[in-house]
Amino acid sequence: KAQIAFLSSIISPLSRLSPTAFLKFDATKLRISARNKDSNDVMGFCEVRLDCLYSDYKISSLNDSQIMLELDLSHFRTSLLSIHSTLSHSDTCYIKLAKRNTQPCLCVETSTSSSSTLSHDLPCKIL
Repeated sequence: KAQIAFLSSIISPLSRLSPTAFLKFDATKLRISARNKDSNDVMGFCEVRLDCLYSDYKISSLNDSQIMLELDLSHFRTSLLSIHSTLSHSDTCYIKLAKRNTQPCLCVETSTSSSSTLSHDLPCKIL
């Protein structure tokens, strides 16, 4: 739960600077770059060690274990806040890249101790 709150505290201010961002995952870090759509200027940047966010992390790609995507930050922020409000200390949250009806999505989901599942599929663009 603390990791979701931490990630939300990063995404919330960046989402006020720009509606979209580029996220780059590699074996050790997540880099988030909020950019101005018109000028492509960097409006905000953050780099986080993944061991601060995840207790279990796996990445696999054809690009040297790096994944870069473009994502709507306001949707990401909303999904994190929703997941955070439903989590208890024993629940698990997963963030994964998946394909939903041919559309790449960043999926934020949790399985609660009461056996219910909450899932947000956020359309993204793989770069």
